[in-house]
Amino acid sequence: MIIEAKGATSSKSESNRAGSSFSTNQVKSHVAAAILKAMETMTEQEGCLIALAFPDNQVHRQRLEKSRVALQKLELIVYLVSTDGIELF
Repeated sequence: MIIEAKGATSSKSESNRAGSSFSTNQVKSHVAAAILKAMETMTEQEGCLIALAFPDNQVHRQRLEKSRVALQKLELIVYLVSTDGIELF
């Protein structure tokens, strides 16, 4: 299994938004980039299970909900991660 994971805040200490939650537009961009990377990996690693992992927050849940049917058709496993644990989306 290969997992493409995205975080909840900027990891770049020099960023003006370091430690701040991502905006709705940033989440949209990150989710789109993760899905594209997953599709590329599916092509490169044919037959391998591919999963995505995102922070379990309202912004990510709303964004993923808009793509639920497509994610299912792609057979992408999606995990939502929080301090309480991991949930399958």
